This record gives sequence, C-alpha cells and structure tokens, in this order.
Amino acid sequence: MQWRSALLMVLVCGAPSPIEAVGQPSSKPEVGIEVEIAADRSLRVRLVNQGKETITVLTQGLTFRGGAEGGVGPYHWEIVLGMPSVTRQNGRVIVPALSRYGPVELMPGEVSELITVSRKELDELYRTHQSVPLPWGETRVVYEVHPFWGQRFDLWIGKVTRKVADGPVLNH
Repeated sequence: MQWRSALLMVLVCGAPSPIEAVGQPSSKPEVGIEVEIAADRSLRVRLVNQGKETITVLTQGLTFRGGAEGGVGPYHWEIVLGMPSVTRQNGRVIVPALSRYGPVELMPGEVSELITVSRKELDELYRTHQSVPLPWGETRVVYEVHPFWGQRFDLWIGKVTRKVADGPVLNH
C-alpha cells in the first residue's frame, strides 16, 4: 500500500498549483483587439471578449513604448493598455489604484467602449523620437496584463498585439 500513497504524492506534487494554472495563458487569446484608423489619423481601439467566460479588461491608462524585436529587426511603436509590469520601491510593490485603469467586465462576445488615441498623442510620441523614422505601419496596439496584477485584481492575464496597419481606415 505504500506505493499507492507514493504515487498519489508524485501526482499531487507534479500538478501545477491553482495560482500557476491561472498565470498560464490559454492557447488562444480570449481578448481580441479591434483597431481602426480614423480620417483624422487618430486610432480607435476596442477590446473584445472572444472567450466563453466573463473576463475583466482594462480600458484606460495608455502608455507608449518603442523598440526592436530582440534588439534587432525593424523599430516599432507600441500603444500599451493594461498593467504590463510590477514596479517596486525599496523592495515593496507599488500598488496603483485599479480605478485609474478603467476595469470593465465583458461577457462573451461583448466589446469595450471606444478607446481613442488622438493624433496629438501619436504625434507627440513620434516627435520625442525624431532619430527613428515614423513607421506608421509598424505601430502596434498591445493589451498586456502581468500575472501578478491579474491574480491580485482578478483580471484576464496575457498579452495580445495587433498591428495598426491591419485595421481599416475610416473616411468619416
């Protein structure tokens, strides 16, 4: 009978904890990003629940970053929604007010309200990095939530990216 308890212990020890399982993104993202380029060259973004369960997404608190894939390759701009990283001060986690990020609960098939990134915001982003060409086609919208924040605030966890050039251009 000792081998049964040893086998049970191996199975239990080898299984991921519920926290680890939550932090692992599914094979298909449950959050989609819709991007449109408006006639005034601003961006219109919506987050979409493509899954089968209700999820909470963040719709405010845009940040911008630029970089190249792995330090090489074409330079690109990213318009980031979500909470992509954890910041510390003297070893302590700095906890932001969740309300600042506009949490919204989406049921399957629902979309968020329109999130607008003005042409003025985009121009400022490009102007601060004049040494780099203005690659409109390399601009991406990213929705990203770090596992720490996802577990803490019960948010969808993962990263989804959409190139702006893939979105339709609106003439109105």
